[in-house]
Amino acid sequence: MNKVILNGLAIIAIAFPVLEMVSIYQTWQWLGWWTLLWLLAAAGLGVALLLDAQGGWPYELGFTVLSGQSPLVALKGIGLRLAAAVLFIFPGLLSDAMGSVLLLYSLLMPERTQKRTEGVIEGEFRRVDD
Repeated sequence: MNKVILNGLAIIAIAFPVLEMVSIYQTWQWLGWWTLLWLLAAAGLGVALLLDAQGGWPYELGFTVLSGQSPLVALKGIGLRLAAAVLFIFPGLLSDAMGSVLLLYSLLMPERTQKRTEGVIEGEFRRVDD
């Protein structure tokens, strides 16, 4: 069983770069020199995401904790953006598409929009002075 899994992972590891090269070639045939601009822009976006995560993760983690959410929510978002950055740096249409999905999900995660309301008692208050 483990051998089958390892063989499957090896096939994916070999096939992915080949598919990326084919997608770059096909895109070059369709767009020409604009393909080079797209590859450079995607790599620049990946580097910018890495630099943003490098300097901003403590602030994001602190803001998440102060807003009453679990720090794991922030760590999940940071991890997804780091994975997206690596995929943007790796040249190719498939990796850029996967990076875009991860980046959008990290920004629109359902966990980020939910507020934790444990321990909150709602009701009316009226002060009565003696």
